Amino acid sequence: MKIPNFIAIQGSYTQLELALFRGKSKLETIKENNKKASSLLIPYIKQILEKNSLKISDINFICADQGPGAFTSLRVTISIINGISFSNKIPLIGIDGLDAMSQETLSDVMLKNQEIPEILISLLNAYNNEVYFSVNKIIDKQNLKLIKEFNPTKGYKKIDLFLTEIKEKFDNKKIMFTGNGSHLHKDLIEKAFKDQAEISSLQICSVDQIAKMALEKWNKKEDLNSKLYPLYLKSQKFAIRKGS
Repeated sequence: MKIPNFIAIQGSYTQLELALFRGKSKLETIKENNKKASSLLIPYIKQILEKNSLKISDINFICADQGPGAFTSLRVTISIINGISFSNKIPLIGIDGLDAMSQETLSDVMLKNQEIPEILISLLNAYNNEVYFSVNKIIDKQNLKLIKEFNPTKGYKKIDLFLTEIKEKFDNKKIMFTGNGSHLHKDLIEKAFKDQAEISSLQICSVDQIAKMALEKWNKKEDLNSKLYPLYLKSQKFAIRKGS
């Protein structure tokens, strides 16, 4: 099987992370914390290709975090790669950011030889005191399973309501929280769960995790797309002023 060249992108919040891979090997990476970094995505792609003596025609696929995340960041990033895909006939692979966050956290727990919790909850900032969430049971050292008894297993809710429901459902179970939503609402989590909860240091999934999951899909020829759509999980509300 030919080893693919591909680009992986993490742009679900204000930080943009762009990496060039050849199979499992990362050749180059660019990180930019500027809120306007997404507007520089095309120049960055050109830069990273030229530095590695590659052309866009040498790229087998592009993968990206599809969200959930910040509305504007997701919209801009995904619109740009959709345009690149359309112009150059390059397949796209979208990765669910909550799935990636959960899987990377589990790998991090294993790497650090930490005690394995029963429940793993990924929380991403949905703004206005809301969080995007996924609720998983840790099956073993490599596998997670969405807990169907907690319905929905993924979605968004007000943080106080979500924590109340989690407390009722998983009282006395060891829970690990991960993601930037966990850090944002750390005080509420610690107040509600005390020693029952542990908060991972991870904020959002890395570009390496996106690449890993996308490469698995590529090798299986699964979920190859010509166009991606952001996974917002909730509708956006815009206020319209009278007379405008």
